[in-house]
This record gives sequence, structure tokens and C-alpha cells, in this order.
Amino acid sequence: MKGKVNMISILSFVKMYFFVSMATCGTAINFDTNIISEEMTNLANRGLGVQAMQDYFETLIFDKKSIDGSAVVERLRIALNIKFQSLVGALRDLKQAVEDSADQSEAIFDHCCEMSDLEFNSRFRTELNLDTACVRVGKYANKTYRHLSQSVVDVMKSNYETTPALKWQYFGSEQGIFTLYPATSVSTCTEYDHRYRPWYVEAATPEPKSLVIVIDKSGSMNERYGGKTLMQVAIDAAITVLDTTNPGDKIGVVAFSDEAQTLSGSPRDDEDDYLNCFSDQLAQATPINIDYLRDFISSLQYGGGTNYIKALETAFDLLHASVDSEDDMERDQVILFLTDGEPEEDSQEIMEVVRTRNEEMQNRVVILTIGLGNADGLSFLTDLANQDFTKFGLEGANVTIGEIKRGDYTQVTDYGFLRNAMARYYNFFSRSATTRDEPIFSVPYQDGLGLGLMTTALMPVKHGGELRGVVCIDITLDDLLGDISYFKEGERTYAFLYEVNSKATGRTLLHPLLPAPVNIEDDPVYVHVTTLERDEKFVEFVFHNSSRQDSGEATFTSKRTLPRGNSVKEGVITTSVVSTYYWRQVSGSPYIVCFVKPEDDYQLSLGQLPRSGEDFLYHRIDLVQPPSSCRLFNRHATTAQSTVKFAPNAFSDPLDYLESEETADIVQSYADYIDDESGTIPNRYFKDGIKAMSLATARVDEIWPNVDTGYDDYTLFRYIGTENGVFREFPGVRMNKLYDPTTRPWYARSKVNQGMLTLSAPYTAASGVGHVITLSKTIVHRTVSTQVSSTSDDVIAVMGMDFTLAYFYNLLAQNYQECNEARYTCFVMDISGYLVVHKDFLNSDEDFDIEEVHITQIEPSIAKDLMMEGLLTKETCLNFQKIKDQKYYTAQSSAWSNSVNKMTNDDVCKRYQLSHIRDTNAFLGIIDISDRSAHCRDSVICPCYYRNCYTTDIDACECPCLSQADYDYCNDKFTFTSDDDPPCTPESPSLSPIIEEPDAYEGLKSCHVTDCRGKVSSSDCRAFISCTWNDDDQCVNAYPSSVTKSDSKSTVAIVASTVVIVVLLIVLASVLIVKARTGLFSNRHKHAETTGKFNASNSGSVNLAYTDAHGIPSAPMQSDLIAGGMPSAPINEAGGMPSAPINEAGGMPSAPINEAGGMPSAPMESEPIYHEPDEVSHAYQV
Repeated sequence: MKGKVNMISILSFVKMYFFVSMATCGTAINFDTNIISEEMTNLANRGLGVQAMQDYFETLIFDKKSIDGSAVVERLRIALNIKFQSLVGALRDLKQAVEDSADQSEAIFDHCCEMSDLEFNSRFRTELNLDTACVRVGKYANKTYRHLSQSVVDVMKSNYETTPALKWQYFGSEQGIFTLYPATSVSTCTEYDHRYRPWYVEAATPEPKSLVIVIDKSGSMNERYGGKTLMQVAIDAAITVLDTTNPGDKIGVVAFSDEAQTLSGSPRDDEDDYLNCFSDQLAQATPINIDYLRDFISSLQYGGGTNYIKALETAFDLLHASVDSEDDMERDQVILFLTDGEPEEDSQEIMEVVRTRNEEMQNRVVILTIGLGNADGLSFLTDLANQDFTKFGLEGANVTIGEIKRGDYTQVTDYGFLRNAMARYYNFFSRSATTRDEPIFSVPYQDGLGLGLMTTALMPVKHGGELRGVVCIDITLDDLLGDISYFKEGERTYAFLYEVNSKATGRTLLHPLLPAPVNIEDDPVYVHVTTLERDEKFVEFVFHNSSRQDSGEATFTSKRTLPRGNSVKEGVITTSVVSTYYWRQVSGSPYIVCFVKPEDDYQLSLGQLPRSGEDFLYHRIDLVQPPSSCRLFNRHATTAQSTVKFAPNAFSDPLDYLESEETADIVQSYADYIDDESGTIPNRYFKDGIKAMSLATARVDEIWPNVDTGYDDYTLFRYIGTENGVFREFPGVRMNKLYDPTTRPWYARSKVNQGMLTLSAPYTAASGVGHVITLSKTIVHRTVSTQVSSTSDDVIAVMGMDFTLAYFYNLLAQNYQECNEARYTCFVMDISGYLVVHKDFLNSDEDFDIEEVHITQIEPSIAKDLMMEGLLTKETCLNFQKIKDQKYYTAQSSAWSNSVNKMTNDDVCKRYQLSHIRDTNAFLGIIDISDRSAHCRDSVICPCYYRNCYTTDIDACECPCLSQADYDYCNDKFTFTSDDDPPCTPESPSLSPIIEEPDAYEGLKSCHVTDCRGKVSSSDCRAFISCTWNDDDQCVNAYPSSVTKSDSKSTVAIVASTVVIVVLLIVLASVLIVKARTGLFSNRHKHAETTGKFNASNSGSVNLAYTDAHGIPSAPMQSDLIAGGMPSAPINEAGGMPSAPINEAGGMPSAPINEAGGMPSAPMESEPIYHEPDEVSHAYQV
């Protein structure tokens, strides 16, 4: 036996010597990727139980139900009709109550800024009073304003009770008083004036208009008023005018002194060429265009003369260039002209220019003039507004093409009134505006409470032809359109909603290629439906027909776009599918609902299953205690069994689930229904099939406790998510209410790589465990009887597990000796070019960000070579919300089957091997770095400028990045054909982590118990979930061991007593020493000698271990833990702090009320979040 061992050792030595010699000569390395493939298969099957669950699901019986497209779209139409009718009915009742109030006694309501006795309301996500209304009075309100009667508030209360989806109800009067229900608190009393707001202006003048604001910026605008220059007062007033506009309007700004100035280019260099349109034409008043014009106005500086002609010529140029159709000519054409000085030119010349230019516009341009001060020369502004040409010796206007529309002149001597005077320009047009008896729906805007996109239904209230005010009701798009937002029927079907026969024909409100309303954190970019559905047959057979017919259907081949994982980084995949489009008009609205059903798609249905195993355990273990609990870092968790979380669309009423607070009773009712075997407990909450899938996935509780425990020390979580929204996790922790497994990148990535073991790039777990990697795989219902998974199989679920980055690299090092050698660098790359692991990741300091590191970033020479070989290609999709072309990479099919071996390359920067890891989405690579120099990693090889691509060359090597999309800002449209780059899919919603109070987990035993001592290297140490490598180069527990609360109190008492005793001893010793010294030295030496002074720093000091507020000794903190052991939430891409924790209602913490509700909107971040917070797991993995 000994001889056999020696012979094996000799053969191994010879083999190793030969191997090393060959490698030294620069020849190929025998890098067998089947080894790591088998390791990953073992990890998936023995550590996660994928094969066992696949085998189990194959024993279950699924029914295939055909999908009746006509019935589905009709069901959606009816649901939308009911909501619109309820909303419109409530609005009409409110309008009638306001009109009747004029003949009733007024009720005096408290000012909103003085409200108290408020209670938190989960529906509104703020504190309010449901018993009354409150008022806000504008600074320039009529002093004799009148309150509404109590009967109006009674109607508001009734609306609230009978129509749960409604949010704020309010009436803004022309006198300047704003009445809001329910009553809530605001910070200021007089700063808000609803008459400046877009919803009020839209009701007063519902037809779209073309408006040019002309602002004098001559030297005389340096006069000061109230601590501001007149220029700044004018800027504030002009910005207020901008804020009154609606996206249906067209807007332009001209500033003038000696010359006329318009917006050209942008502070963002990459957008200069695209924003020059502001100098050539008016722009649609979209939120993004208003922002650009606001920036332009804010930048104006006074100086120079007062040249009227150049200002007016430019204003007419903008109006003339913006007449694209007969509809544009029919809209009101307005010049709002502001100046404080007399013109430098001859008055007759000015009037001649106006006469000529307005004749070109068929005399449709109205000039409204505003003069600042008491200068006599300002009287000319009256003539300019009246367009009285004969007064200046000119021929009268050519009335054969249209009558002159005389404007108004307003003289402002109290400059504090300027904002009011300018902003209420619309009064001129409201006098002649026809009264509309149909509700107006505002363009959706971002709600300040974090409720997502809001729309306002409004109606003007008139008396004797005069506008008396506007009644409004707010509703979130999620409430209004939730039946589409949370629609799920079949694996590939979808629904969307767009407008027809309105001033915004084609505008899309909902579509799978746009972010869901609740997930939009900024002002939305509105996209025409033909930009999303680009096929010519859609335009011909659906879009055009839907504007003429109430219903219809058409079948043709269209393109389907799906995410490849994290759509922001990994891009999309596009396929062609034969589908039938069914559409219906939603009664009482301008909306078309469309349902798309791919050919042969069907609904999989799982029959009822008998209950087996443990009782149902919901993730709200804070409400219903699990059989046993443990501490998972700073979380209350359980390892007794898996916990269940249902996605919002698993509920029969998703919005009720999101807005209602879950209680212990509700959670218990979930369990009673799921566990019921008698069939006597009714289903009050869930859609069909949820109970069956919950019982089917419970099988993991028989598998996970029995999986190979050798993986437990390295595994943070195991989980399974299903297509219909059932999610199980082990260990179980409380999760965000909005969490839906099917929208997460790990789920989407597995579906695209169906049948493969799918790896993610590393990301930071908010638990404090450091960097983890996700391994996931689909569970399928086989369409044919075979043991081999096929892409035609139906995905039922995805299973996944999170393990440490260090563990995975150690797995490589154990199987490939070269990975341990200094001359080689090993790495694993996914099919998008992102590095799953790299040798540098393990050797990096804690400040080095290793999340989503692309090969172009860290190995640019290798990346460039892979591109030249055609194995890695750069592709583009269009990100609508950012108005950017998004560049990403994909590994071509040739790379899957062919290994790359360039170990003998003359170029020392490109000596590497790369091979696909069988049955995975990843490649294993090794680089010979023995002769490398620093220039091999020079960033100029593949530049990295994420927010602005370095080049537009699709073949050039650079990191994934964004570049300016071909977007017409002024006309608010993308222009391309169906063959252009596909749209990007929306990024997964950013979810805030659940942060628990220390009382929730203190005193609990650790979920992961590992003896961290004896781990001699950082890599070995960090491979374990519960271990961390400290500053003293020691492996220690990542968080404190179990300490009971009684022990904690005892510890506090002991430490406190010890401190007291030590202090007393120090004081006593000090006294004795002082006395001793006094006796030693005589009076003549009474002065203190340096050598005889008591040094407190060297005497009687006691080093006490740092303890937390509960007296528990602190453990060494990891870099991603904050003081006290709480996990630090990841900092977002923009450099700001992460979102606040979501409250019980599933929404954001209280904030100022939304725009239409009369309160200032909460500030939005300037940049989207790319690194999502992670709720201690895959749950928020990017």
C-alpha cells in the first residue's frame, strides 16, 4: 500500500513538473471547465435542492387553460369603466355641492397650517383628520373671500367612504381660497396660491395654447425691490408662468436687451445638439422641457439696452415655426411681454413689425403686456397690446384673414404683485372659454407622498359665464389602473393603455416597457404608443382603427422585448412572436385598453394539493411568532422552516393589500385558509392557484433541512419564487411589502437562461455579510416527456441561493491550482461581460467597489481582444425614462462552444484562456500576468464614462454606458423604425430594506454558528457567513454571540459596578499619593516638580471593552456595519443616502402633499438609483 502511495506521489510530481514546465513556456493550460460545472451542479442539487424540486413538480398535475382574449380585454374594460364612472360620479357630486354652497351658510374651517389632532392614515400615508376640511388662503386672495358650506364637506366624506380609491378632494376658488379634504397640516399659511397651478389653469382654459414669454433683461432691471433686483423678481414671475403650463401647451422664452436671447444647448454637454430646437421653435411643455427653460430663465443677467423689435421678431419666429398643422393654428397664440423701460426704436417701426408678422399668423397672435414702474414711456405698451396700427400712421390690419385679437396691458408698481400679474395671464382667455361639462384628466405627475404617479380629475365651476373656481379629485394611476398594472394571465400575455382622440393622442399611460406608476420616482417621460409597439401592422390595424372604432382585434407578428437580468446593465433580448391584439374603448375616457395574447399561449393551473409538512408560516414573524427564532445579523429570523411572502399580484385586490396594514389577525387568516384541508374556509384574499402553489412550494421544507450541511456555513439564503407570485425563503425574515420575485433581476436572468445554472455578479448584502453571489435555476413544466430541459418548457418557478464571494473563489482555487499561483489571475465572467469573481476581488481593500465590475473595466486588454474575435459584442437599447441609448455587452454563440487560447500571444497583455462553463451562463478565464506591465490595464484601452459614452462607435471598446438618444425634445417624440434599437425594459424597482429595532433580535441565538478561530487567511475567513477578518488580521465572529436580555441587564450592572469601584480606587490612590508627596517635600519645595507630578494616563487606568447601549460588549464591526452593529444601507449611485424604510402600508414615509393637493412636492433625486438597496439578501439584488 505504501509503495502504491509513493508511486502515485511520483507520478503526480512528474505530472506537475511537466505541467508547470509547459505553462512556463507559454503553452495552453489544461483548464477543464467540466470540473467547476460539476461543482456548481452539486451546489445547486445538494446545497439548494433544485433537482429534487424539479422531480417533485414533475409528479404534479397541471391543467392547461386556453385564454379567451376577447373575454380578457372585456373584463379589463369593465373594471376600468367602473373606476372611471365612480371617479366621475364623485367629481360631479362635488361640483354640484360647491354650486349649491353659494346659497347656503358658510362654514368656517381651520387653516391647514394650524391643524392639530391628526392621525396617521395608511391610505394617504400621512397624518390627517377625516372629520373636517381645512383651508389655505393665498397671499393675494380677495379679502372678502367666502368659505364653502358644511354640505360640501359632507359630500367629500361620502365620496371617501363609497369610493376607496379616491385620494385628496379640493376646491380652489377664484377668490384665492383653497379648501382641502381630508384636513392635514402644512408648514406655511400664505405661500401657496392654487391659481398659479397647472390644474387650475387647465380647467380655466382647457384648450392648449402656444405661449412665448418675453423678458426684459436690460440694465435698468438692476433696480432693487424687497432685497432682490427687479431682474430676480421678473425671473421668479416668469418661472411661475412656466409652472402654470400643461404638456399640451407649447412654450418658448425670449430674453432681450440689445439683442434677443433664447435657450440653445444645455449645461449637459452631451445634449447640446438636441436642445438647439429651443432657439428654432416652441417646445411641448413637458416636465423635462420646463426644467430646461427654468434653468435658462434662472441664468439671466441684466445689462444693455431695450430693443423691442429684436425681441418681438424672435417671439414671432418661434410661434411661426411651431405651426405644424391646422390644429396648431387654431390654438391661442400668445406673447407675454414684460419690460420696465421705453423702447430704443421708433414706435412706428415696432408696430410695423407686429402688423407684418401677425398677418403671417392670420392675426391670431394676442400680445399681453406688463409694464414695471411709473415711466411715462410705458404707455406705449397699451398700444402694443391693442395692436392699434392706425394710431401710428400705418394701414390697419388685414381683417380679411382674421380679426385682430386685442390683448391687455397691466401696469405693476407694486413689484411684489408681479408674480400674480404674470401668472394669471390665462384670465384673458378664460373669459371666452366655453364651459365644459365633461371632466378633464390632468397629465399624470409625480406625487409628493411617494404614492407614485397621480392624476387629477377636475371640472371648472362657473356662474354667469364667469369662472368661480375648480373642483378636483386626486387618484393615483396605480389605484385607477391597478387592474392593468398587476395584470397576470399566461406566461407571455400583457396589457397596456393609451390615449386616442385627445390633445395627447397616442400617449401611453401603462405598458410593460415603461416603469409601473408606483415605481416612477421622477417626472415621467411620456412615450407614444407607436414608439413601444413599432410594427407597421400595429400602426395600421390597431392604432389607427382604435381611434375610429370602439373595439377590434388584429393578428400579426410583433417583437417582444424581455430583460436579460438587470436591464440597466445587462440589456434586453428580443424575439418575434405571432400575437393577437384585442382593444376596447374605456367609456367616459379617452383611453384604449389593449390585451396582447401570443399564439398558443395558455394558463397553467395547478389543482388543489393536500397539506403536508409544517403549518403555513408568513414572513411577518414580527406579528405571528415562529416555532423558533434566531438572529441573522441585525434581523429577527427563523430557521424552523421557510417563510412565505406573496407578491402584490398574488392578491385578488393588490391595491387593498398595499394600502391596508397587515395585522396578526389578517396574517392568521392567511394561514387558516392555506392550511385548511376541509375546503370550508373561504378565500378572502388570494387569486386562484395561490393556495395550491403555496402548498406545492412547501416541499422545500422537506428538502432544505436535509440538504448537504457542508454548504450551510457559506450560504446566506435559499429561496424559491413562482410565476404567480409565491415566494419562500430560508432563513425566513420580514420582507418589503412591494417585493415581487418575478420582477427581480435574479429571476429574469434565470428565465432568459432557462435550464442553465445562472450566476450573478457579486453584490453587497445589507445584512453585513459582505459580498455574496446568487446561483439560480428555473423549475419548469415540461411540454414534452424528456429529462432534458427545453426553452419551450413553461417556467413555473426559479430557485436560488446566496453564498459568499470568497467561498466561490476558494472553490476555484481548490480545483485549479493555477488560481493559487502568483503568475496567474483566474476569473469567472457572465454572458454580459460582468465579473462574477476575479482574483483582485479577494485582494482588494474594502474601499474597492466590486459590484457589477465589467471586464472592460478591470481587464480592458482582454475585453478588447474578445471584441476583436467577435466573441463579445456591444449592443444598444433605448432607455425611455432617461432618454438615453444604453450600451451593453453580450457573449456571442460562438463563444459558448469554442474555447479561446492565447497563452502564446506575442502581446503580453493578451495572454489568456477563456472557456464556457457547461450548463451555465458563465465563462472561466485565466490570465498569464507574469510579464505584464501596468499599461495592460490602462483605462484608455476601454474608457469608462457611464453617464456619457466616450464614443458612438458600436465596435469600439468601452465600459457599458449611456449616450444621448435621438429624441426631439421640442416635439416630445422619438423617431425610428421597427428595425432600430429595441427599447430597454424598465429597471427593477428600488426597494428599501427592512430595518428592525434591536429589541427584535437581541437575546436570540445566531442563525449561523461557526467557530471562526483557526482560519488563517482572509479568503478562508470571509468564505464563512458569520466570520469576518478584522484589522488585527484575525478571523472573528461577524456579530455578537447570543446574549439574553436578562444577561444583558446583568452585564450592565456588573460593568457599572466595576466602573464605580475602579473610579473610587483611582480617587483613593490619588489622595494617598498627594499626601505622600506632601510629606516628602518641605514647604520650600512646595511647588510641583515635573518628575513628581501624578500622571493619570499611566496610573490606575482600566481598559473597558466598548459596550452598546444595552451593555453588551461590541463585536468588531465590518466595513458595511455602522456603529451599534446596525447594517448600513448602500449609498445610491447619485452619492446620496438610500431611501427611507417603507412603512407598513407599503409606501414612503410621510412627506408634503402632492402638487395637485396644494402642497409642495417632495424633492426628487437628480439621478436614478442603479445600485439598489438589498434587504439582507437576493431580494434586492441588482
